[in-house]
Amino acid sequence: MLIRLSRAEVQQHVIGGLLHDLNGPLNNLSLTLALVATAVARGAAAAPADASMTRLARHVATLEAEVRRLADCSQAMGRTLQDESAGDAPELVDLSALVVQVRRRLRHHAALHDILLEEVESADAGVAVRAERDALHFAICALLLGACAACEPDARVALRVARRGEQAIITMTARPAAVPEDVRHALDATVVPPPSMALHVAAGRLVVRAQGGLVSLSFGETDVVMEVGLPATL
Repeated sequence: MLIRLSRAEVQQHVIGGLLHDLNGPLNNLSLTLALVATAVARGAAAAPADASMTRLARHVATLEAEVRRLADCSQAMGRTLQDESAGDAPELVDLSALVVQVRRRLRHHAALHDILLEEVESADAGVAVRAERDALHFAICALLLGACAACEPDARVALRVARRGEQAIITMTARPAAVPEDVRHALDATVVPPPSMALHVAAGRLVVRAQGGLVSLSFGETDVVMEVGLPATL
């Protein structure tokens, strides 16, 4: 456990350094592409019939989109590495958009374990909560990892966001999935044992509770359902 804790902190510092080194070149690429895009646009305007200029403009636009995507990934990784003691001020959070973001960032983890994360279903438009965005992002990530840890091979996890009265509800349904009896008991223990399902779910529940919400779990014969309830904004 000591080695794992040390490794986690070493990885955090190494990734922080790599991100710092990455952001400089990304900024240079962004500025350079902006200049190239301007020059290409002028060339295309001067020679509208030149097919090569049209193709060049299309390729430059693709590169600009890729740089924006890399910058977004870099910012997301940087925010993930922040010390949670920093604590953001509560803000209005679009719950559907946040769950879509979490799904996108964990879909590779799921695929590596032969799990399909289904597209997020939004039963109601504009479901929002007031919470610390980064803390809530972490909690949903942890709970989704817990759902994946309960999955059996070739499982699917359905994600749904809806409003139920004054509550905003995130429902995660893993199927086929199973949780051993000892792990179920461990979810409510003060000290959580190593199984990743218990660890992630316990952490996610604590953070959701700190944001004024609750996490409930139900276990069927072939599925595990987690519901996150948070006060919805008017």
